[in-house]
Amino acid sequence: MRIGTDTDEVVAEYVKGYLKFYNTLKGTNFRYEDMNCYDFWTVLGISKREAFGIEAEFFASPTFDDLGLVEGASRGVRALPIDDELFILTARPVWIEDKTRRFYERRFPEIPVSLHFSGDVYKEQGKTKGELCKELELDLFIDDSANALRGCCGNRTRLLLFDRQWNEREEVAGAERTFGWGHVLEKLGVAR
Repeated sequence: MRIGTDTDEVVAEYVKGYLKFYNTLKGTNFRYEDMNCYDFWTVLGISKREAFGIEAEFFASPTFDDLGLVEGASRGVRALPIDDELFILTARPVWIEDKTRRFYERRFPEIPVSLHFSGDVYKEQGKTKGELCKELELDLFIDDSANALRGCCGNRTRLLLFDRQWNEREEVAGAERTFGWGHVLEKLGVAR
């Protein structure tokens, strides 16, 4: 099966890492539960430009290098019925490709990974996740971004929306909502 997944908030605990970094930098105490939208600047009360500047600092930090795994991701990713490789479609900037690759090599050394950087956030990177899903002929794609999955609609790709507080009020035609990695495996008929 040709399976693709997003990285941040599906496999990696990006938001918790970002908030730890931000709180230390700014002396604030934002919590994961505060993130009711993925536009961090809205929740943090800063400009989009400042949020992206802080994100660039975060990418260079040890906090980013040590991101944890989303609960159940270790077992869940390993249990996916992939053919030859796992397709990673991420909206991260391409200039952190080496760090992203190392993240997967450290945590899933036995799984061949094919990394693809979308233009969903950094437009200059080119293709959207929807275009990549189609081009890669994915059978299944898992993401926590309702917008990214909307872009995949119309492809033959089965879509799983990984439930998060920033997408709980959003519906995507044709996408199935999942509540963690155990639920993903259940939907795929993989023994838990």
